[in-house]
Amino acid sequence: MGLDRWGDITLINPGGAYSQVVDRIVYGIARHLDRFNVWPYPAKGTFNVHFFREWISHPTQRGAEFCDMFIAHGWNQKLFGVFKANLDNFRYTGVPGPMTRDFLIEKGMPPERIVIVGHPGMDTIINGEIPNDPTDDGRPKIVLAISHSSFIGHWAKLPIAFSEAFREAFNVVEVVHPTRGWRLSRDVMQGASACISDISGTIFEAWTFGVPVVFPHWLIGKAVIGNTPGSPLSRIYGNEIGYHIKAAEDVEETIWSAATEGITQPEIDFIDEYFPPRLRGNSGKVAAEAIKELAGTKR
Repeated sequence: MGLDRWGDITLINPGGAYSQVVDRIVYGIARHLDRFNVWPYPAKGTFNVHFFREWISHPTQRGAEFCDMFIAHGWNQKLFGVFKANLDNFRYTGVPGPMTRDFLIEKGMPPERIVIVGHPGMDTIINGEIPNDPTDDGRPKIVLAISHSSFIGHWAKLPIAFSEAFREAFNVVEVVHPTRGWRLSRDVMQGASACISDISGTIFEAWTFGVPVVFPHWLIGKAVIGNTPGSPLSRIYGNEIGYHIKAAEDVEETIWSAATEGITQPEIDFIDEYFPPRLRGNSGKVAAEAIKELAGTKR
């Protein structure tokens, strides 16, 4: 089957609540392509790149012709055992680095169907093309970015109230999930003293910028380890990489420790394997080159 002349590659941005997230990814890739389309749905006769795996559930898009490649709009961190089965609908899967690649291979995905592309949506903020959000006020900044815990249970908001002393000492900047707010966590992360996260991609954004991460282990640790066996998330919680709160009364003390002691070596080692330094700031170019090469096999 030949590719259509009016655009060899289709980058699919369905719009809606995630549009600003996907916009960054599409821009990161598209500026390194000569011929491409951006549509809210797959296009017949082109190499279709998806950023949401859910598109495969639509009855008109289940065919292999429409499911060429998947690159997660996030960080591919929520990799349960069933996730690989969903990815089987795509000819290729783009991943942030060798850790996710190795996990999918262990789950049975053929290595030739996996492509390391980094995170194209991070290029603009890493390269300074988008200014860091002006949230600084002179105090050490704590990014509160709890957004995805409901994915493994019913808890979705940290059930604590910071003390007055804590609020006076730190500038707490809260960022909600992109479907509920306009601000992206990556845009306020640089210069932060610590980040409080759960299982969302803010973990990897923080570590990319050298920010230590605090985890509500006492609330969701057991569930993460039990529900995500062998996954990168299970490794984080199982090995207690970063700063892990073990009881409600330890919340502020643990955050203080992270903010004063800084990022740990295990956190650095983890992010270097998950999102290698060589891909930071040029993931879009790497992804575009891979897409062009793979699209050539569809001609």
